[in-house]
Amino acid sequence: MDPFADAEAALTDWERTADGVHGRFVFGRDLPVFIGHFPGNPLVPGVHQLAAVAILGRRAISGESADPPERVLAIPRCKWTAPVRPGDVLEVSARWQPQGDRWQIDGAVAVGGTATCSCRLILGR
Repeated sequence: MDPFADAEAALTDWERTADGVHGRFVFGRDLPVFIGHFPGNPLVPGVHQLAAVAILGRRAISGESADPPERVLAIPRCKWTAPVRPGDVLEVSARWQPQGDRWQIDGAVAVGGTATCSCRLILGR
């Protein structure tokens, strides 16, 4: 299981906007992770949702930094509020700000207008 590879493959489109970056992800029903998460009632793992936020953050930062972050260093805040199923369209948004040699990413995930996750990630090298 590679949540970042799975999220890259699930990304259908994204754009930078005046207030951050927004994208859509759809995790296919055929991902091996769904065999064990959970049999008969599959859910998109939280780590996959966090990977989606991080990917959007990295893409946005790469446009304005000669030294973009490579990985998630910390997750100071994260809350899941609703389940996400395979095949759901995840609407992901992120805002970023530099913090020295690191970047703070505030992200949100929703499905059909219902919030499913909010988080703060610290990205760096």
